[in-house]
Amino acid sequence: MIEAAKQKKFQIVLCKSQSRFTRDMELVEKYIHSLFPIWGIRFIAVADNADTEVKGNKKARQINGLVNEWYLEDLSENVRMVFDLKRREGKYIGGFPIYGYQKDPVDKNRIIPDPEVAEVVRQIYQ
Repeated sequence: MIEAAKQKKFQIVLCKSQSRFTRDMELVEKYIHSLFPIWGIRFIAVADNADTEVKGNKKARQINGLVNEWYLEDLSENVRMVFDLKRREGKYIGGFPIYGYQKDPVDKNRIIPDPEVAEVVRQIYQ
């Protein structure tokens, strides 16, 4: 998309919200406030009422960019804390269990031997 923007193959970037384009404040400044105007591209975020053609809402776009970045940092920290807690409690946090195991149908945070491949695993270890 950025390459096409440089080549002026379109004139508008339309997003549901500014965070759908980026949550990184550095990229907001780089693209929405610097490069897009140079390339003649209008940025519109419908849910945020952000439009680069409206000169009065640049500060609102910058504030949205900061809030989006902070939200992402907070979310990341919260997810890490939950995963750390689960690991300390001995719970399984992986997506797919390693070969020979399956997720417990009763408790998704626990893995149990997979009876369908148990014999294959025994042969591997012999």
